[in-house]
Amino acid sequence: MNAGQYYHLFNYSNGFENLFNEKKNYIFFLNKLVKYIDPVCRIFSFSLLPDHYRLVVQIRSHEELWEYFST
Repeated sequence: MNAGQYYHLFNYSNGFENLFNEKKNYIFFLNKLVKYIDPVCRIFSFSLLPDHYRLVVQIRSHEELWEYFST
């Protein structure tokens, strides 16, 4: 992945199963999104549906990544 590049990320559940069954599943996912993705990507949009999610992100600049990971 290159700094400044935009990506459309998505993932579908397997078969007819749902990824999100309850409100707390959505909250859990959003908390993980902020913890693990937000430090390396700007999140422009997201869509959470019961059987899949979609994200549009941009990789942060080298300077931003350096600053975040060197502290």
